[in-house]
Amino acid sequence: MFSLTSRSLPFDKQTAPAELHPVWISFANKTMRYRLKPYAGKLHLILSESNARGNLSAARGGMAGGGIAVTVVPGDHEAYIRAHIDTAGEAFSLAMKEDE
Repeated sequence: MFSLTSRSLPFDKQTAPAELHPVWISFANKTMRYRLKPYAGKLHLILSESNARGNLSAARGGMAGGGIAVTVVPGDHEAYIRAHIDTAGEAFSLAMKEDE
């Protein structure tokens, strides 16, 4: 089994409290052992315009048995939850109603 050492941790041993070291090691080891499994339902992906410009091949993959619905809202990652919160909220509400 793969195990992480304190040299692999995302913090400096000089600045992090010693009691956090075992917690981070445990978290990192559990993260490394996790295997992604397909989701049986439909996935609703709400993306900002700037994130939607990237490759959406992951959204088109077979990870959701019920398919994936992608909604693009205006702005970048920060703006869509601040300046365009009404649009993002509406997209979220519609996704929730669709699942009822």
